[in-house]
Order: sequence, then C-alpha cells, then structure tokens
Amino acid sequence: MRPGSSEQAPSNRTRAVKACKRCNQKRIKCDAFECGTPCSKCRQSNSEECVLIQSRRGTHPRKRSKPNPPASEVTAASVGVDADRSADATATPAVSEATAHPPLSDPNPADGSPLLQQAGQSVRVDSQAPATVPNGFPVSASTSSSTDLASPEAAFSETSAKSYREISWAAMFDHFLDGRRRDQKDTIDKCSITYLGESFPLAMVLEEFKEGGRPRLHHAGPPLTDDEARAEPTSENHPSHMLPEDIAFLQAKDAFVAPSQELLDALIANFLDRVWPIYPVVNRQEFLQQYKAKKVPWILLHALCFISATFCPLAILHRAGFTGRKQARVSYYRKAKALFDTGYESNKITILQSVIVLTCWGGGPNNYWNFYSWISTGVTIAEALGIHRSTAGANMHPHDRSLLKRLWWILVIRDASCGTLVGRPFRINTNHADTEMLTVEDFEYDIQSPDFVNHPLRDVCGLYQIHMSKLSLILREIISTRFDPNRAQARMANLHDTLQEWHNALPPTLRCSENDKASNPFATCLAILYDHHLILSHLGRPATGATSTTTDNGSLGGGFPSRPITEVAAQRISSLACTFTRKNESLVMPHEVFQGLFVAQAVFYAQMKSPQPLVSQLGFQALNSCQMVWHDIYEAWDPAPWISKLFDNLIGNRNQDIESNEGDRQNSNVSGNGAPSIGNGMDLDGINGYVSWQNHPTLGFFDMSQGEETFPSSTDYAMFPNYFGTTEPISFLS
Repeated sequence: MRPGSSEQAPSNRTRAVKACKRCNQKRIKCDAFECGTPCSKCRQSNSEECVLIQSRRGTHPRKRSKPNPPASEVTAASVGVDADRSADATATPAVSEATAHPPLSDPNPADGSPLLQQAGQSVRVDSQAPATVPNGFPVSASTSSSTDLASPEAAFSETSAKSYREISWAAMFDHFLDGRRRDQKDTIDKCSITYLGESFPLAMVLEEFKEGGRPRLHHAGPPLTDDEARAEPTSENHPSHMLPEDIAFLQAKDAFVAPSQELLDALIANFLDRVWPIYPVVNRQEFLQQYKAKKVPWILLHALCFISATFCPLAILHRAGFTGRKQARVSYYRKAKALFDTGYESNKITILQSVIVLTCWGGGPNNYWNFYSWISTGVTIAEALGIHRSTAGANMHPHDRSLLKRLWWILVIRDASCGTLVGRPFRINTNHADTEMLTVEDFEYDIQSPDFVNHPLRDVCGLYQIHMSKLSLILREIISTRFDPNRAQARMANLHDTLQEWHNALPPTLRCSENDKASNPFATCLAILYDHHLILSHLGRPATGATSTTTDNGSLGGGFPSRPITEVAAQRISSLACTFTRKNESLVMPHEVFQGLFVAQAVFYAQMKSPQPLVSQLGFQALNSCQMVWHDIYEAWDPAPWISKLFDNLIGNRNQDIESNEGDRQNSNVSGNGAPSIGNGMDLDGINGYVSWQNHPTLGFFDMSQGEETFPSSTDYAMFPNYFGTTEPISFLS
C-alpha cells in the first residue's frame, strides 16, 4: 500500500514496502521507505548502518507459472542413478516404491494398533502421478529458489540461504535484549534454541541474565513468520535454499516418494506400537497431529519407515513387495541418507530425531557411515542445541523439555552400547554434561495419548528408560575402569557393588527371573544387560571367592563358592535369549540386548578351552544354542551376520582339529608347542599381536590364529557387519 492511502482504509493493517536490515531482523515496523534512511528506529538507537534489504517479494515462481514435469520424466530421471554406496554391496537392489508395492490386504497389521482410526485419511498411494497428489506428501514440486548467486553474500543471505531462517548473533542478541527492556521472557521453542556455553566470550555480555543463580545458557531466537513457516520442507514447495540439481538428485533417489497409503499406515502403526516405547524420539501426540496433517518432514518419514521395517513382522514387508527385511531397510535408509547429505531439512530437532533413528544402521565394509558415525553426528547436533546441559530453568514448555531430555539420554544409551560393542571410545563426554536424569513426569504427556492408553507397556516404558539410562552410566564406568589406558585401579573393586545397588533399586515390574513366564521385554533386556555388565566387570579377575548363588530376583548373592561369576551370568543370558527367541519376541527387544548375547558367547568360547572335556563340551553346546538367536535376527540387527559367521568359523576350526587328532585325543589336552588348547585338542597360540582385539572387552576372548586368511591384518573386523557371506540368509521369522 502506498503512503497516504492508509487514511482511506484505517482498519486494515499495512505492511511496509521495504524495511532496513536492522528492523527486518528485529521484526519491527520500519519507516525507511517513507522517510528515508536512517529510519526513525535507527536514529533512536544511534545506529549508522541503516540499509534497505533486497526484497524478494514477488520474485518466487508461482505454482501454476511453471508446469510440473510429467511423471514419465521423473521416472526417467531415476534411471541410471548410482545406488547409495553406503548400502551393503550385497544387498538386493531396492524396488521403487512407486511401482513395487501392491495394496496390502490387511490395513492394520501391527497388532491392532489404533493408529489408523486416529490418523484418518492418509497419504495417497504413490502410483498416482506426482503432479496430481493434493495436500499430501509432496512427491514432486517446484523449487522456489531465486537466489542471486552473483556474490557469496547473496548466496548465503539470511533470507534466502535457509528454509528455516539462520539466526545471526546480532539478531539473537537484539531479540532478547528488547524482551528484557519490555520485561518480557519469551518461551523457548525447541526448534529455535541458541546455546551459549560459559566459556563463550559473548556469554560474558549476558552476565546479568541468570536463572536461579546460574548463567542462562539457552536463549530463544526470533520467531518464525507466517511466510517462513510456509516455506518448511513439508509444504508443496521445496526449501528455497535447495538448488535445482539437488532436487533432481533427490527425485532420482525417490526421496519424495512416500510408501503407499496402507503400507505407510502399517509402518507408522508399528513404529508407535513397538519402536516408540524403546526409542521415544518424538512427542507422540505432536507426531500424530503432524501425521494426520501430512506434515511429517521427509527425512523423518523415511527414517521412521527404516526403523519400523527393522522391527515389524516380515509379512508386512512381503505384502508390500519387498523380498526381505534387508531390502526394505536399505531402501528407506538410502532416502533418508540422501536427504541428510543434501541438507534438505534445516530443523535441527527433526535432523537429530532422524539421526538417532539411523544409529540402528550398521554400515558396510567400504563406508564410514555406520552406527558409530551416526552417533557422532547426533552428539554434535545435540551439543550445538545445548541439550547436554540442564534446561530446568529455561522458559520452555514441559513436554518440549521432556523431549529434549529423552533425546539426550537415548544418545547416551546408544553411545555406551555401540562403543562397547566395537571397543571404541565413547563420543559423549559426561563430564561436560549436567542434563537431569529422566523422571516419570517426562513421559506423562505422551502416555496420555489416546492411542497409547491400552498399550501393555504403558506403565513400564518410562521406568525402563530411566533405569536403562542409569545402567548406561555404569557401563561407561566399567569400560573406563577396566579397559581405558589410564584406568583407575582403585575403583575396580566397587564395580560389582555399584551394579548390585542398581539392581536392588529396580521396581518389581522390571525384575526378571528365569522362571517368570510373564516378564515383559524391558525386564528381560535389563536382566541380560545386568549380566553383561557383570561379565565385563569381572573379566580377567581371579575366580577365588566368586559365588554363583542366584537369588529369586535374579541377582548374584553370597553363598557357596562355585563357578566364576562370568560363567553364571553367561548361562543366564543364554537362557533368557533362547526364551524370548522361542516365544518369537526377538523383534520387540531393544537392540542393546544383543550385545549381552555376544559377550556370553565369548565366555562360552573361553569354556571350550578348558582341559576338562565335560566343561569344554558344555561351553560348545551353549555357544551353539546362541547361534540360533543370530539366525532369528539375521536381517534386523546388522552385526548379527558377522557375529554368527565368526563363531561358525571358530566352531568349524575346532571340529576339524578334533577330527585330525582323533587318534590321540586322550593324551592331547596340551599341544606339542606348549600353547593352551580347547579341551579336546585345538591348538591356540594367542592373537599374534592384534592389540586392538586384545584390549576389546568382548573380542579379547577370541583366538584368531586359525583365521588369518579370513581376517587380513588390515581389516577392521568390528565395523564390517556384512563381510561374512553374500548369500541370502534363511529367515525363521513369521
């Protein structure tokens, strides 16, 4: 509206034709276009830099100004595109979901989950032409990128370089300083947190901003405007910072192709039913609202489909056109990874949620993107947001604060578990973190969701996260005390007592007994991990005085000296693992539970070295029983194939040695070279200098002298989950 016309329509709010850069950043009205520069606001603040911004209003291509490409062109663009090199080279090529998924006969296969009744009408099937999908997930859309790339400043300007506006330090400071002058304390949006650590020099300027006597670390950035909110990646237009060639690349990757309606409903229902109680990475009610409104960001959508395909019944994936679980996981992982690599999503919370989910990707032998690198990325994002620090005094919605705490502690759990599995340093430095421990209140908002009221794990999922978080801290202490180069020997004697105190504090609903047939999967998981930690805390320690008396609640109590604690704990792990496999509950168990089975097999392999034939045979039988569990989760947990193949090779070598020494079995408990043997004659000569394996808490058990051709000296065994074998495994899952 031109100057002077406001008198004709005084009731209508007008917007300035142009504003100066300072007023635009502070989101206040500017009269620079009417009165000239400097504007009145800049004159009041004695600011000499009053420059009009370059308005992009009216420069965006409109929806109908540029015809959408035919569906055949989009399909043709995907032909010849290289598969994601991060996927396993032996994986079956992923089938394009736009043509491979026939309608599911069962619209609600995920154990009666009420999601479909809650979500209402979902997305269209992707066999429909991309240009005709109305108000759904945007299969194909125009790119609203009109950025002038003539100069670096234009290419990375605040208003055009990001769909979710990048907040400059000056804009952030001006925002809350103005709020301070107005005696206003803005509510911090979880998606616009600016974190300033105490050692940051700029934080000294804000010394008077304290919360409960502590320096204020979390600050709210300028809020999003309506125009910026409409530019989110979930709208029909792609983010303005995306270049056309990047969009073409993502289209070739089918990154903007959603699963068919019924498959998507089934996968999301399975996520909410099975995965969310284990990894509560979203606010349940908030996510359901996004899903019903078809506004789930693309990267989060594919990440959740990936994790759901990991835990869902195999029948769902077969009816969707996939040949196996591995093919489905690779397909969704590639799409999420492509969106991550191109920087399509700018919302850091959404990226963090997706990255945490992708930590369940094991990776391949020729790629550094694996669970370890995804955890590292997640920690970097989390620390940039400041969620490793206490938000108790921050002005934040309680359910947002609870979500940030959950995200942090899931990262702590995953970091401790995965780092221990492969014998690598933890990515999180807990000395720099003071986030409060989870409480039951952090789950109240989500368990009140109507779709979760009757869930069988409703009352224990929050308790599991709390006690699992505490147990992960104990695991970190065990690893640092027993295996770090600068380990503290003084704390070693207290590890067992610390574990016992944790176990005694468990509520009855999370206690598990071998004879308890009604145990929930969380109780089973904690019992296995408790024994796993016991084994790690007693490795290499003398068995003198060790006891094996097992109390009714599953803990190891005092009693008569018997077998070492490690053997007792390994037997309990094997028993519990075989029980949940026999009950077909492998796909509802947290992934952290399987590392317990791995270390138990290492103990059984050590038993096979016993000079006593009976003990050696018992160790072999227990180890062989554990192999059945790996076959059950062969495609669901990426380390399962190489762990299974590893022990198959060790058992095969042992059997060959027994056959070759059949004639003198009675006299060959010790081989001719004086090296130890496995009870019935297998020669062992150590690990031949593999220092990394010797120091590994689990792999240090193994003797690799029989496998020098299979395991070259330059191989990083732990990070090669698909190294062993290329044939399609036999699945025993229904």
